[in-house]
Amino acid sequence: MYKQDVTISDKMVIKKDSKSKILYLTDIIYFGAFHFFTSCIISSNQMVWYHNSMLTGSTTVQGGFLNEIENLNICNERHASAAIYSLK
Repeated sequence: MYKQDVTISDKMVIKKDSKSKILYLTDIIYFGAFHFFTSCIISSNQMVWYHNSMLTGSTTVQGGFLNEIENLNICNERHASAAIYSLK
């Protein structure tokens, strides 16, 4: 059973004193049975690319735009285990 009390967002704002930085979602790593990891890579134009070497080999598959994905916590019955953010 997976407990999901964190929602993955397309961006994160980090504030310190009166300054703030915006970090943007660039990758989500999912964990599932049998084959350990699957990832979704988010390009600079917000296109999501799916990668699971067991299914896609060494290529990625276009998965649509980030704003079209309803729930970023789950991908092909796998549950998110890490979200990676970076500056633009």
